[in-house]
Amino acid sequence: MTPIWIFPIYPLLIVGPHAAIICKSLGPSVALDIIIGGFTLQGIGFLVAFMIYASFIYRLMTQKLPQASARPGMFVSVGPSGFTVAAVLGMADELPRVVSADFMGDGPLAAMIVKVVANWACLWIWGLAMWFFFVSVGAHWSCARQDGHFAFGMTWFSFIFPNTALVTATFAVGKAFQSQAVQM
Repeated sequence: MTPIWIFPIYPLLIVGPHAAIICKSLGPSVALDIIIGGFTLQGIGFLVAFMIYASFIYRLMTQKLPQASARPGMFVSVGPSGFTVAAVLGMADELPRVVSADFMGDGPLAAMIVKVVANWACLWIWGLAMWFFFVSVGAHWSCARQDGHFAFGMTWFSFIFPNTALVTATFAVGKAFQSQAVQM
């Protein structure tokens, strides 16, 4: 059991960040539909990934680390949390612009509540992505110390793609909290 099992759900994990970008260039009524759909699909993707996280953590606790050639695949576990943070913060940021005055009773208030909840919930999810990142880096430490040589394999692409999600999420968290330390 490795995080590679998350791959089948990755298309849903990419819908949310795309929805956050697309809704910026659309009118309010269409953008709201895009946000609702993007949030729904992102949520499904993250919840399925979260179930796979449980199996992956169980495997790490009960068995050895994956073989050295398969360890880059551990970085795949960073992606779902990173993409979810970027998606939710991006969509929540656009929500005040797109809701009507009577949305959920009081549109501006509802949008502000969603934005505040999204910011704080995503801070936790960003922390989860950071944790998986450091676990993955730590797993590679023993390989690097042994002989300093890693044989190239297809799993090396896992060094890049999921970590772009973490970088994007870090920028989104920095923007949401107006933190200069995180925005660098």
